[in-house]
Amino acid sequence: PTTAAPAKPAGGSQRGQATWYRWKAGNCAHNSLPKGTVVTVTNLANGKSTFCVVGDRGAFRSPTIIDLDASVFAQIAPLGAGRINVAISW
Repeated sequence: PTTAAPAKPAGGSQRGQATWYRWKAGNCAHNSLPKGTVVTVTNLANGKSTFCVVGDRGAFRSPTIIDLDASVFAQIAPLGAGRINVAISW
């Protein structure tokens, strides 16, 4: 039997907070988006944007919506910020 590929999520967006951790460059963790989803992340304080690929799950809850690898976070804010307000879209 063949199994269908998982459905790609319809385009969407969320606002909340992002944190960072050291994992795989270019990756991020989200609680519900399918792994492999490309997410655009925008820092609401400075307007800088980058993207990451969902490759992990987080054990976080509101207001945190996404956990970025340090390499991704550093593109839109200094790691010392720790937690930033973001908009994400996919």
